[in-house]
Order: sequence, then structure tokens, then C-alpha cells
Amino acid sequence: MQPERIMIQQYDTTLDSDSLTVELFVCASMYGTYEKQTEVIQRIERLVERDVVDEFARHTWARELSPAAEDTWCRFARDKYDEFTRWADATGRTLEPAFTRRTVTNEYVGERYEVIQFPVISVAVYDGDTLVRLSPSVDGDGVAYTVEDCLAELEHLVETERHQPQRVPEP
Repeated sequence: MQPERIMIQQYDTTLDSDSLTVELFVCASMYGTYEKQTEVIQRIERLVERDVVDEFARHTWARELSPAAEDTWCRFARDKYDEFTRWADATGRTLEPAFTRRTVTNEYVGERYEVIQFPVISVAVYDGDTLVRLSPSVDGDGVAYTVEDCLAELEHLVETERHQPQRVPEP
């Protein structure tokens, strides 16, 4: 039996419910976001319990990243941002306004440099090693794909026939 696949309007790819990994990215120390982050974590954990998601990883990063920073989390965040940017380019999407690059000036030392600003919360979905969804992101028509959209799409897989209890005939 083929795995159930669904199509979402913003994408030309489908989700295969047999090999999904979800990575959740949250910004540390953001006032007023704890409840939303907790809700998203709980929804993803329910998807793991229901075998829709095979693996779930949660990452915390700062709100902004200087591209020149060299510690471990900065390299990880920069690598993820580069991966997300390549994916957006390949799929005709944009990461802005959720992910942005902007120039800041350090008045103390008189330097200008660029920083990457991350969204407060984002979700990446992988089919095997391939990134197939990223929220938030925006398609070429300006339609946003939100974290809520991503979770709803994954939760839809629970509702498909493949995930419904099979009826056992009575003797």
C-alpha cells in the first residue's frame, strides 16, 4: 500500500508520512512567546506519538546573528539559514519578512555590519534529508505559509485513511 500523500497549494511537493523529521526553532528569551512555543511543541509531540513525525528536534537560537560570529551555535544557525535560503531560491519562495538581513551600526567602535534576524518561531520539515517545508515563508504571489499552516498540514496526515483505526470484522 502506498503511503498517503497530500498536496498543499503553496508547494509542488507532497508530504510522505513515512519519513518525516520536524525541526523546531525558537528564539530564546522572547517575552510573551512561552505559551505559543509550548503549544507548538505539544502539537508536534502529538504528531510523533501518532507516528506522523518520525523525529523531532528542538533548537534554540538568538533573535539576531552576526554573520561573522564563530561559536558553535552561530555556525549551526548560519548553516541552517543558508540551507533555508537555498531551499527558498529553489522553490520560488522568500524567507522575508520572517527571516531578514539588515545592517546595524556599532556606535561604540564605529563599525557597520550585517545581521541575520530570525523569526520568533519557525518549523522545518524534512522528508529524509530533504527540506520540503519551511514556515514561515512566502510564495511568489505573496501568500504566507505560517507555522499554523505547517502544523495543520501535518495534522491532516493523522486524519487520512492510512492513520485511521482499521475496522475488524465481527466473527
